[in-house]
Amino acid sequence: MEKPANQDTVKCAKFGHRNPRGSVECSHCSAHLYIECPHCNHRNPRSRRSCSECGKRLRHGVLKKMKRWVFGRGRKHTIILTGITIVLVFLLCWGAFAVAEIRLFDFR
Repeated sequence: MEKPANQDTVKCAKFGHRNPRGSVECSHCSAHLYIECPHCNHRNPRSRRSCSECGKRLRHGVLKKMKRWVFGRGRKHTIILTGITIVLVFLLCWGAFAVAEIRLFDFR
């Protein structure tokens, strides 16, 4: 009895190219074919949205990634980023008020 072609291959998440099951990268575009579950470390095909072992979501949204990047690195890193943000906001506001004071077209 022969197996279907889908069981012997892994579909590339980028272009849908079928690759042999043992491949790590796509032979067409060199993209990674597998993603590791952050919860149970099970290796899943990259085209899946949830883990086949534990059922949890494999990818997080952009906002969760940013939150983890900003707040997940420790207190010192968060304080530095907050200080830089405050300085940038101050400079932008100061620049906006300075530009508003300049009279480019004075028709008196």
